[in-house]
Amino acid sequence: MPKNVESVTDIFDLRKAVREYHFPSSRRAFILARERLAFNELFLMQLKQLKNRGVNEHKIGKIQSPDLHSVANFFQQLDFELTSAQKKAWPQIAGDMESFAIMQRLLQGDLGSGKTVVAALALLTAVNNDNMGLVMAPTEILAEQHIISLQEYNADLELNLKLFTGSLCPGEGTGCNSMVAEEDHDDIYEFLRSRLSLGKKAYIVCPFRETSQKLPDLVSAAERKEVLEDEKLSDLAVELLHGGMKYEEKRNIMHKIRRDEIDVLVTTSVIEVGIDIEKATFISG
Repeated sequence: MPKNVESVTDIFDLRKAVREYHFPSSRRAFILARERLAFNELFLMQLKQLKNRGVNEHKIGKIQSPDLHSVANFFQQLDFELTSAQKKAWPQIAGDMESFAIMQRLLQGDLGSGKTVVAALALLTAVNNDNMGLVMAPTEILAEQHIISLQEYNADLELNLKLFTGSLCPGEGTGCNSMVAEEDHDDIYEFLRSRLSLGKKAYIVCPFRETSQKLPDLVSAAERKEVLEDEKLSDLAVELLHGGMKYEEKRNIMHKIRRDEIDVLVTTSVIEVGIDIEKATFISG
């Protein structure tokens, strides 16, 4: 890293950071070393992005102009109005698509903020310019959710939508960072019943799908489902969902949830990518 960058940021030099990270002289030194290594990683990543941007600036892309009539029809068939952020993002993306420059844009937003609608407009524009559109998702469950959303948007657009999936299995056990102590679960179940009585749904997220040999004290999703079905919520519909299931199994479970045939979904971090179930207003670890 250039010395002027190190001096401006007032951070450890790399050699010292590596030494203090593995053999820290103090807690403070360890924290500073970790920050230095993280900064180094992000700095190099940013340099690579800038390099790629410079290379792409000299490449010529393909102009794809939005069809105003199709876009107007798309807006008309929606049962909601776009947010101000969506209205701001779409013209910027449309401007990129009808430019010779290759688009280099990240659309960022919270879960449920409406990114899929904006993406659908970009897909529509690609198709209207005699191209194909592609939506990639990290899990089969999310891929199916996307095609269901696009099919709803596609009611009057007559686009040919297809779903292709593989054997995607996310790394489970890495995303559940908060836990409820076993003795506190009775209070959780009481509150859960109060929400379910209002017609709501719930997710119970567990760190593992099966009992872990390394962490045997953590309750797995399979164990939690058995307890709920046999004891705590025996009068309710409880189902299990995890990334190790076959695609058809996961697909059937998601369909049952959307048909209100499941009250509680016991699952793993497979749901973290953003399963869109409107009635699911409660989540517990």
